[in-house]
Amino acid sequence: MDEKTAKANVEKRANKLIAIAQTQLRRGKLEQALSTVATCALTLYSANQCYQSDALEKILSRVAEKLPFPPATVPADEDRVLFYDGFGLGSRGLLTIYLQALCSFRKVTLVTRRDWTPGLKDAMALVESKGGQVCLLEGKKKTEDIRSLQEIICRSGARHLFMYANADDVVVTTAFLGAPKDRVRYQINLTDHAFWLGSRCADKYIEFRDYGGAISAAYRGIPKEKLVKLPFYPRLDQYKPFAGYPGVFDPEKQQLVFSGGALYKTQSADNAYYRLVAQMLRSHPNVVFWYAGSGDSTQLDLLIKEFPGRVWHTPERQDLFGILEHCLFYLSTYPVCGGLMFQYAAAAGKVPVTLRHDDISDGFLLDQKNLEIEFATIEKTLQEIGKLVEQPDYRREKEEKLSRSVLDPDTFAQRLQLLLETGDTGLILDYTLPDVQKLQNMYAKNYTRKQLRQDLVRKGNGYLLARFPVDYTLGLARKLRRKWKP
Repeated sequence: MDEKTAKANVEKRANKLIAIAQTQLRRGKLEQALSTVATCALTLYSANQCYQSDALEKILSRVAEKLPFPPATVPADEDRVLFYDGFGLGSRGLLTIYLQALCSFRKVTLVTRRDWTPGLKDAMALVESKGGQVCLLEGKKKTEDIRSLQEIICRSGARHLFMYANADDVVVTTAFLGAPKDRVRYQINLTDHAFWLGSRCADKYIEFRDYGGAISAAYRGIPKEKLVKLPFYPRLDQYKPFAGYPGVFDPEKQQLVFSGGALYKTQSADNAYYRLVAQMLRSHPNVVFWYAGSGDSTQLDLLIKEFPGRVWHTPERQDLFGILEHCLFYLSTYPVCGGLMFQYAAAAGKVPVTLRHDDISDGFLLDQKNLEIEFATIEKTLQEIGKLVEQPDYRREKEEKLSRSVLDPDTFAQRLQLLLETGDTGLILDYTLPDVQKLQNMYAKNYTRKQLRQDLVRKGNGYLLARFPVDYTLGLARKLRRKWKP
């Protein structure tokens, strides 16, 4: 699908879903309206052609009016915080670093879904060990979860309410829209480069870098006085010791280059990432390349075939930090880089070599512009790789520069506490607009008709079959094939 067609298809689909949700809302079918809004949000997130939708935000506001908060049973208490986790990823993301900080100076109520608890045992234990509590949503009906979350907010007595959620989470956004006026609502903007719901439901939006702050101000319409800056840091204590190489490797004669993340981050029309890796392997016969991550591995499989024994592909591993300590340097994904991986590499003292796509790679490390880790072309990236491979003194000099490029846990906690006490972190956001066009064009090219259909098929969305008979049927068939694929 070409770029222009993809954009038109996304806009047409979104407009139709919005119209359906508006009709469902008028007819009082709140559960269906919420599901349709979530489906539309997922489509807009996947295609990444805009950053917010006034129409979807208005629908959620209307739903919030129809689902009013019950009377507060406990008055708002400055020393109590509620944290809504809409991801359920205990060993990844930002959940634990926020909980560790918040639990050090406030009583925390953690809210998440019941079926996610097996992966959240450590987070739950942390909250309870500090005198907090864990409350669970059933995750069956969105309206029921909204009412449950409202009741938890009222019972908890939390004055400060944090949301950490997926782009299509209609539960927390709707609940926060109607929260009592004596509560302060915070949205943690994890996915700052893409669409998400909730641009009208918080009092403070926590941006981890200037890139997201500029986009929120210019394209999400969030007033600058609501935007605050708080960089995150890599949590290292959850990683296990190095569990060994997945193939034959001689550390005396060979050098390991590591890369990882969801494989969609390496996919582009020009295959630039894979051309870069292939040329690196041709130029340096002693280099072994290891990629850890899941997704479409078609291009990676071709490299494995071309360079037998020198290209490894594994799922994500629990010993990530140990792997980084054993590699020569980390090669960032392209065209979409991973922010946390920048930080993990720096914390391990390894250079995150980055082929720059656009401004999306900015601001993951402190003073990043002066670290000289980003390069504009494949040729310049390969020149840097050559120096790192062949010149140990040069490599050590680059690694030394990284030692102060990551925020430490104590500073993070201090800034977060300052935010709760004063409404700001004391860090200044630069609102210089980043270049987003290249990234949006890349997403449009990669957004296939198959993905458009797949985004339509979600739990509780069977009523959309009549509105999208062909796409829904094909999307469901593909989903079932993937589910039952041996």
